[in-house]
Amino acid sequence: YAPPNLFDCLWGHEFMWSSMDDLLSGRALSLYYYNLAYHLPQYLHIDLRDDNEHCLGLWWYASTCRHLGIGGTNPDGRNWMNVRRQMAEYIRLQDYFKRGVFYGIEEEVHVHVLPEKGAVVNVFNLSDRPAKKRFIVDLGRMGLSTKGRVRVVGGEHVRLGDRLEIQVDLEPWDHRIVEVQVGK
Repeated sequence: YAPPNLFDCLWGHEFMWSSMDDLLSGRALSLYYYNLAYHLPQYLHIDLRDDNEHCLGLWWYASTCRHLGIGGTNPDGRNWMNVRRQMAEYIRLQDYFKRGVFYGIEEEVHVHVLPEKGAVVNVFNLSDRPAKKRFIVDLGRMGLSTKGRVRVVGGEHVRLGDRLEIQVDLEPWDHRIVEVQVGK
């Protein structure tokens, strides 16, 4: 990548043509593994016409590609208001996705950390059955302050010293955001 410390954006493979199908088929799981292996940002433009009511595709690609282009809504307009609500949430949290450090707990649990602020955890259910996801976020390992107050929004949790055990209930093909705020 040319001179030292110069990073270019990589194109996010070819997942823009059938974004939701690529996710449901498992092909887009490669983006999770790319993020574990490399810290080079990717760009991807996605088509939301086939995204579901949970905006599963929007959140998967937002979680795995730092620079996201978005287009397409269903021709009958059924997902437009939901996409607008989800985009407002994404814009509120975009610094975590664009500048945060990516940690993968498992394929369906991604953590984006801004050490000075906290973390955003994307929890996915990539199956056709309801799921109860339980996972551990190790605050110290992720460079987050373990002193003082920790606030968790979006999931049931128990603090275990420097770690959080979090549980989230999901519908089939669902997504949830859990915010972890650290500080004073």
